[in-house]
Amino acid sequence: MSKKKEYSSLAMKMSFGIAFILLLIFALIVILLNFFISKNEIKNNVEDLEKEVITTSNFLEQIFDLESKNIINLFNDSKISFLISSKNTFELTRFITNKSLQSSYIEDVSIFSPSFESIASNYTKNIKMNDLPIFSDLIKNKAEIKIWKNPTKSAINDSVIIPITIQLNIENDGIYYIYAELSLTKICENLIGSRTFGVSGSMALNDENGINLFHKDRTLVLTSLANYDFMQKMLNSKDKNGIIEYIFNNEIKFLAFNKFNNWPIYATVMDSRKAILSLSRVFTNNIILSLLLSLVIIIIITIIFTNTVVIKHIINLISPIKQLTSGDLRAVFHVRTKDEVGHIAKQLNNLIQSFNIIIRNVKFKAVELNEISLNLASNMEETAAAIYEINKNIESSKHQIDDQVASVTQTSAAVEQLTRSIDSLNQVIEDQAANINESSSAIEEMVSNIASVAANAENTGKSTEELLQVSNDGKKRLDDVFVTIKEISRMSENLISTTSLIMSIADKTNLLAMNAAIEAAHAGEFGKGFAVVADEIRKLSEQTASQSKTITQNLNQIKTAIDKVANTSKETSEAFNTILDKIVSVNKMAEDIKLSMNEQKEGSKQILEALRKMNQITSSVKNSSAEMKAGNNEILAAIKKLNQISYNVKNGNEEIFSAAAEINKAVSNVIKLANMTKADVSSLLELTDKFIVKEDDLSEENKKNKLSKTERFESLPETKNLEIEEKGIQRIEE
Repeated sequence: MSKKKEYSSLAMKMSFGIAFILLLIFALIVILLNFFISKNEIKNNVEDLEKEVITTSNFLEQIFDLESKNIINLFNDSKISFLISSKNTFELTRFITNKSLQSSYIEDVSIFSPSFESIASNYTKNIKMNDLPIFSDLIKNKAEIKIWKNPTKSAINDSVIIPITIQLNIENDGIYYIYAELSLTKICENLIGSRTFGVSGSMALNDENGINLFHKDRTLVLTSLANYDFMQKMLNSKDKNGIIEYIFNNEIKFLAFNKFNNWPIYATVMDSRKAILSLSRVFTNNIILSLLLSLVIIIIITIIFTNTVVIKHIINLISPIKQLTSGDLRAVFHVRTKDEVGHIAKQLNNLIQSFNIIIRNVKFKAVELNEISLNLASNMEETAAAIYEINKNIESSKHQIDDQVASVTQTSAAVEQLTRSIDSLNQVIEDQAANINESSSAIEEMVSNIASVAANAENTGKSTEELLQVSNDGKKRLDDVFVTIKEISRMSENLISTTSLIMSIADKTNLLAMNAAIEAAHAGEFGKGFAVVADEIRKLSEQTASQSKTITQNLNQIKTAIDKVANTSKETSEAFNTILDKIVSVNKMAEDIKLSMNEQKEGSKQILEALRKMNQITSSVKNSSAEMKAGNNEILAAIKKLNQISYNVKNGNEEIFSAAAEINKAVSNVIKLANMTKADVSSLLELTDKFIVKEDDLSEENKKNKLSKTERFESLPETKNLEIEEKGIQRIEE
């Protein structure tokens, strides 16, 4: 099988194109030439035809006038009057017969008596005067000599004649009539019968009613043509002569007419357009043949010139173009001419130079983009490590807060128990005060109650000491939580600055992608693949920027929550300080009560003697008990508030833990995007490596900066160490 050609011949296309254009021009010229020649030929022939009709009709009119006068001269003879007077009919007949022979256009000559009887004729057939078409007009007309200019049919045959009458007044006999017929048919047949007018036309005569007086076709003589459009146009025309164009039997025809000056007769000639154009066809064909030969010579010269001058320079452009299609940008188009082909070669050299600059810049920018992606991965690894530490600190803080909540709950229970004890003590003191005045026998019961009160006071002292110790521990732990929250706040600020760096990197990446897309658009077809990669890089940078914005928003929410927890912790610390003050006061009161009860126990033997003083002491104890009850109520309210704050801190810590998990997911997504960016940069470098640029334009510094593929793409960190333990999440959910 023969190998199929990669391309068709431009020379052949140009040659066929030029030949086609020249053929179109030739066809247009032929059409226009034929149109103008035909138009001019028709115009000239029609004008000539009109002139010929005018000339011929004027000649016929002169002949009609001349022959009519000749007939009058022939028969206006005194001898005829003499022969009529002498009644010599035979001699009269011979005389008029001889006279009629002097004119070849006389059809008939007859002489009628006053009684309208024929007395002599040159024609063997006798005609009656009342058979004449002009009989009635003749009787009315008193003219002695009359030429009837309305042609009519002959009385003896089918010829068209012009009647001529002469009246002879014979003395004692009356008026005799000489009737002569001038044959219009014979005149026309003799003068114009065999003559051709124009190309193929023949002359006809018509009267004012459209009746044929003479026609080459004898069957049409004395027939009416008034119903035809062309005849109506002629009869209705105000012009004495002219040309009428009409269509008859699907053929264009021309009617040239001229009206006689002194006769009601129209001379007409009909000729067809086809016949007129037949004269110009030979001339037109000769011109067309000459143009065709000239066209063939021009086409041959054009083909030779196209192949030797134009196509040769175009073919020289093929080899560098093939070199370009293989990716070698070192191709050079040699400029040998100053025409359009040379200009194209010069512009192609400029385009190749631009491609070299673009591809080199793309390679260098791809290397820089790879370094940026590695820096981004490194920063994400540090961010992941910081988040991991935050998760550990939050987990530790959670356990401490849980312990604090348990301690506060226990403290609240102890304070409630103390409140009940104080209420009981207050009731006892009130009962004691009421019973002192009733009976002294109650003193022993009072001593017993005092012992009980001493024991309770001792227990209360121990409880207040334990409460004081637990409160100190809670305050220390709360201070540790406050310090931890401050550290978390500082780390969240670092994370915000890190996300700002990520957004800056994404913006730079987006800018680089836009520049790359612009350069790819400049590269045209060769930059389509690079444009796709640049668009993907732009999408990745936009996704990175979007994720960075989301992370920044989450970090801002976390920082707000952390600040709220810090404020709550500060309030809790202040509440703990108040609780410590109250507990110290309660502890002091408990010590006082304990000392008082011991003194009362040791001085129980002196109770009876000091009964009067007991009243005062009881009153004092009652007042102190009331104050203790009020203080204890304040302690209980503070403990409840502390308990609520502890639960709030716990909930805030859980929210921080959840936010940290979201941050961890966002960092994982950023790392995945960084890995995708790395793959796209790798594809971009592989695509640009296919192009071979001019090495002599590269600087030494850029050559040193070229990285190997193994150095360009390092593995990004794994995300396993960034995952939060499922057990910890389950504990938070519980």
